Amino acid sequence: MRQRNSGRPLPIAAEASLLNSLKALAGTAVLQAISQILVFASGILIVRNLSVAQYAYYTVAMSAVGVAAALATIAILEDPAVHAHLFALGERMRRGLDEIAARAGVPAVVGGFGSLFVLCFMDGPLDSYDDVLRNDDELFGRYRRELIKRGVFEMPESLGRSHISAAHTADDIDRSLEAAEASLRAAVDALARA
Repeated sequence: MRQRNSGRPLPIAAEASLLNSLKALAGTAVLQAISQILVFASGILIVRNLSVAQYAYYTVAMSAVGVAAALATIAILEDPAVHAHLFALGERMRRGLDEIAARAGVPAVVGGFGSLFVLCFMDGPLDSYDDVLRNDDELFGRYRRELIKRGVFEMPESLGRSHISAAHTADDIDRSLEAAEASLRAAVDALARA
């Protein structure tokens, strides 16, 4: 038996098992490296034969992990229950934001579809890009920075919409709405003091 730094002996069988595991891992790493090189090289050959327009749509050296993740995502999205879940959460968020703005007495329009939502601080309508440009940038920026302080990350830019994922739950939406209400109160108070 050999000694490890701890002074406790490591059985030879355990050493052999560890060595076999390391060999298997090294073999897998070598195969992954070879496959990446082959994919990259074939990508270069393909790209050389593409027109400029075609090249814009081609990704070189797609990893096996990326492909596996994409296929798993597609498999999940093929389930109609996922879309019903997303639409229900989106509706819950939009309805909640509308109620929060009304309670705060702030002119607001809540837009979105399915899992998308956006809260704009302005009088309606919200039908076009020009309408979005009427958003109260100062209130919007303060509101979103307050959200971040409360653990809800939405891009603090005036034109940014937000997304709900299939991994979100009704509890996540409710916690986000609680943070939204506190954030809007804090933003309105800060602007009133300014």
